[in-house]
Amino acid sequence: MSIHEQIEGILQEIEQDESSQLWGEEIDLASLDFSEFETLPGAKVAAVDGSSVMVEPYGGLKIGMIRAGFVLYNGSRLKKDISGIEVMRLDFRNSREIYEKRYREILADEPPELADTDPSYMMQRLRTLEEFRYMFRALKELSEGDILLIDGALRGDRHTPDRGIALLSEMAQDRGVSLVGISKDSGLMHGALPLVPQVDRVAEERIGQRRWYTRVLGRTSPGRETLFIARFNPYGEHAFRTDIISLDSVPSVLGKVAWYCSDPAYVGYPYPLADAHNEVIIRKGTAEDIGYMIEANLPENFHRKLDRGV
Repeated sequence: MSIHEQIEGILQEIEQDESSQLWGEEIDLASLDFSEFETLPGAKVAAVDGSSVMVEPYGGLKIGMIRAGFVLYNGSRLKKDISGIEVMRLDFRNSREIYEKRYREILADEPPELADTDPSYMMQRLRTLEEFRYMFRALKELSEGDILLIDGALRGDRHTPDRGIALLSEMAQDRGVSLVGISKDSGLMHGALPLVPQVDRVAEERIGQRRWYTRVLGRTSPGRETLFIARFNPYGEHAFRTDIISLDSVPSVLGKVAWYCSDPAYVGYPYPLADAHNEVIIRKGTAEDIGYMIEANLPENFHRKLDRGV
């Protein structure tokens, strides 16, 4: 069978996949209700993000790097609180101990049992814990009616501890602060294709180029979040999965976020989140430089020598 024939077969499978369940709930694109909302200027927001990289400068030696932090905005940037790059050695022997110690420190609870202690997996979990550290710090800068923007979903995944979501939710609601998690690249699927672009296409066909939201899922969870898909700017290129934990109305929360979604470089995406991302990201060149600094102090690796053609 030729490559072309195999591709045609895959495309036919995708077209015929009519699976409509998402986490046990039926999702019918045709029955989604799209509601419009207006921007609400003047809200204070804090945006939190984190970054992690792993390099192997020598044999099986794995070096992890983490940076996290937040930026605070009230129309324009008021403050930033960004960590330096933390560098650590991770392997199957020490990763569990490092994770458990940090879990107790940040979430003030006993960590769950982890079956998988692969260093790359543990690196992701450690980064998530550091993001929670800065979520708690950012929350102290906010008061009633403000927004805490979080990069990614609020619903706990394999890297996100339920304890963290539940604790953050309780603290935010006590302060009257709304939690909003916005996913740049949602893993939600409907059939064989990503859900968000499909919903965006249906919205465009039904109501045209508007600012809208639709509820996708809402169920009891550690944070009691509700999952929406929203388009924050009618002229943006994308809609986004948007998780909300709030005592305020949904249009009010989304309208406050939308006020920050008109920057020409990131139309339709909250600029404070883009700013936080750019502040915390560990560039490939930086990670490689740190790896080379470690490698330079270790015995020469023959495989690296061979790769250089020496």
